[in-house]
Amino acid sequence: DEPAPVGAFPLARTWAARTKHLGTYEGDYMATRWPYFPEDFSWEYFNAAPPSQRIEKYWKGDEEITLQHMHPTQASVRGRLPGLKPRAFLLVQRGTQMVFEESRLELDTITVDADAWEVHCVWRGLVEVDDEELTKVGFLFVTHDKAGVTRTPLEVRAAFDKARQAANFADDAFKPEAPPEQDEVAIKLEDDEEAPIT
Repeated sequence: DEPAPVGAFPLARTWAARTKHLGTYEGDYMATRWPYFPEDFSWEYFNAAPPSQRIEKYWKGDEEITLQHMHPTQASVRGRLPGLKPRAFLLVQRGTQMVFEESRLELDTITVDADAWEVHCVWRGLVEVDDEELTKVGFLFVTHDKAGVTRTPLEVRAAFDKARQAANFADDAFKPEAPPEQDEVAIKLEDDEEAPIT
């Protein structure tokens, strides 16, 4: 009996199962694509989960998780994700207007650390920007809605304005065509409080 190896761990980025998705860095790559990925690069390279631990689309964030024989003292560990819905909004210049817009987030990665009794979830989103320096992005505001509640963009904007005032960000802290003056801002948060990130 020679069963195929199986592991409940991320695939290393140097393993053939992932490196085969890196694409071709030969020929005219340096002249035409550097420093970006080659044309035949596959985003599947970033998927570190073994094939048996992948799903077709995205997680919802309220799934039940059960671990069997993965903990040294507990034969079975069961729990449920809290059903929170993280949301990301940007204050960004579009033309001559400053727009408060949402970048939709999807839960694409769940990592279970049975030894630490922790579950880590990663939501991802995309937003179109004009340049790599993000000169037209004033703020990124990350918040979450509780299970069964979806706030309107106006309600989230009110929470953003409140958090910005609490952090003493002046209305002119962001000027179009220029990055914010603050490089780093340390903000002390209480439970369930939200704050803008610059």
